[in-house]
Amino acid sequence: MRKILKTFTLLAVFLGVLILAACKKDTTGIVGELSCETTRNSIEVTAEFEQNENLTSGAATASVKLYDEDETYKSSKSLDVSNGISATAKFEALEFDTKYILKLFVSLNGVEEEIHSIEATTKNTGDTAETAIEISTVDQFLNITNDKEAYYKLVADIDLTDKASVRLSKSSDAFTGYFDGNGHKISNINLATDNEYAGLFGLAKDATFKNVTLENVTFDNKSTTVKTFGALVGYGENVTIENVAINKLTAEITKTNTSLSVYGGLIGVSTTTGNKKSEIKNCTINEATFNFNEFRVTKDTNSAIGLFAGKLEGNSVVFDCGAEANLTVKYKYSNPGVLNIGGFAGICNSSEFISNSYTIANIKVLRNTYSFQGINAGGFVGVNGSGDINLDGVFAKADITVIADVDADEAKALDNKIAVNTYVGGLVGKANRSSKGIKNSVYQALENGIKVVGKVDDDTKVYAGLVAGSLGSAAATEVYSLSELISLVEGMNKSDASIDAAKVSVLSEALQAKINE
Repeated sequence: MRKILKTFTLLAVFLGVLILAACKKDTTGIVGELSCETTRNSIEVTAEFEQNENLTSGAATASVKLYDEDETYKSSKSLDVSNGISATAKFEALEFDTKYILKLFVSLNGVEEEIHSIEATTKNTGDTAETAIEISTVDQFLNITNDKEAYYKLVADIDLTDKASVRLSKSSDAFTGYFDGNGHKISNINLATDNEYAGLFGLAKDATFKNVTLENVTFDNKSTTVKTFGALVGYGENVTIENVAINKLTAEITKTNTSLSVYGGLIGVSTTTGNKKSEIKNCTINEATFNFNEFRVTKDTNSAIGLFAGKLEGNSVVFDCGAEANLTVKYKYSNPGVLNIGGFAGICNSSEFISNSYTIANIKVLRNTYSFQGINAGGFVGVNGSGDINLDGVFAKADITVIADVDADEAKALDNKIAVNTYVGGLVGKANRSSKGIKNSVYQALENGIKVVGKVDDDTKVYAGLVAGSLGSAAATEVYSLSELISLVEGMNKSDASIDAAKVSVLSEALQAKINE
């Protein structure tokens, strides 16, 4: 019996050795391990390997596979181990606050081997304002592009000097989260020009921005790609913007998109859907300069420039806001294009008020080669189109110069048409209608007031006034000019205005103080 047991034991040992040898023969001999970093909806994996000739030569390949906590396969990523030592991969669009398993595999000569595994749980921060993701570095700030639905909060100033261009969201990829600057500033921002929506947040929907300063912002656009621009938001739908300052914005635009161009200091387009609102309050633009070397549109698409907002529409409400800026526009003929310019908003189609807000602006409009179908220029709002223009307690301190010569040569301008129809006003260029009215508002010349120089004939009309070029059917009450500085070529139409310096009293005390600055 003992002899039989001994024989059986020796046989078992022999078989075990054979099995181990066989297993060893089928392994790759590659050693490696995983580590990772997580966000709310992503896991970035790093694989580190011991130096191996098969990895270095490419004879062996490596991959990471992702499983849920029940080890159900989800997806995989191939690894580029070009240096034979390390590689990274990123899994995105993952579930919030969820545990995953990651396994490292290598393949050699038809044999796939799992050599390491780890567990990782996506973060539970960023789901509410109380659990906002804290940002203290440039990389963390730029990482917003990987999770545009989260709550974020700055805990330090951000300097983007070393970044050639920046944009955190774009068309078809909107920011829908919550960004709290927490009183900090983001400085030295060079905004990208490679998308139709340009701005720090090119496209935003149902998003909130608050308590932040953008300082030293540059936008140098040499292409026709951009359709809407705002230093903070290019195109905003149902957005809330509160306590935001843009300090020193420089926008140099060589050309514009020919089908649509809407430019604003803070926001390009503010619009709404359903019964929602866009609310912009307590925001300012300071030391802004816009220089358009060529503004051209080929369709009557109501392109616009506003030194605070390019276009306000839907249920967009603005209060306690201001803009201080300089604007030079050289426009180029593209019939039947219409150019709309406002010291505060280029176009106002909103059913809501712009209230208790101001602009201090120097606006120059110069003809490049030939006239547009129309130009509407106002110290506060250029025009309203299909919607309403509603103003309550606003103040424009502005000079508006429109000259039909690219070099502002007034003698040459007398031989050139400005536009088929031109409307210029200290507060409003052209108002078609108003559901709530234009009231308690004041225009004052900055230094030179309003000047329009160009050819006038039976086919070229100019309407200008210290309050408005035309108020149409818009009801205006308690609207005044504080000065009489207006210069028009003979044959241009001048509208009446109530001129009374004492009527500054219709403004809030804060805006009255702006008059004397």
